[in-house]
Amino acid sequence: MTVVSIILGILMLIGGFSLIFTPLITFIEAGYFIIILFFISGIFGIVRAVSDKRYGLDFAFSIVSLILGALGFVIPGAVMMNDFLILYFAAGYFLLLGILTAVRAAGSKKAGASTGRMVFGIVLGVLEILLGIYSIAHPLVLAVTIGFLIGFYFIEAGFNMILLGMTLSRQESGSEA
Repeated sequence: MTVVSIILGILMLIGGFSLIFTPLITFIEAGYFIIILFFISGIFGIVRAVSDKRYGLDFAFSIVSLILGALGFVIPGAVMMNDFLILYFAAGYFLLLGILTAVRAAGSKKAGASTGRMVFGIVLGVLEILLGIYSIAHPLVLAVTIGFLIGFYFIEAGFNMILLGMTLSRQESGSEA
């Protein structure tokens, strides 16, 4: 788990910097990923429902997902519509993530984290909350900066994964002694 956490952290750091260096491409491509996700999810959902012989709500949802994905490929402007939906999902995500980050950091003192790390986590959480509120109020600014924002999130998550790996490594070496 230690090595996997550190490797994933490094990959997230690399991905984060890549997103920061290509912010507009990141935003434009996000709509395509959503359409592909709908299409593939619909296909797999239908196959799963048919193989399990369950034709209920999951089957109906999979058909709708497949149709939305297929329409996204043929209707001009569908990608941009997905991009603008992503803006509001991203704003809400940053808001919720900030709340969770701040609450988790505030509770980390009980888990033995240093005061500096706890304060750093709370500050990051508050910044994420402010980012979410600002993004809801100004979605077009978010459209321009979404690549940066997602890139910074990946970088933050990458550092957290590396720190987790280092913490686990210390715990493993401490338990062997």
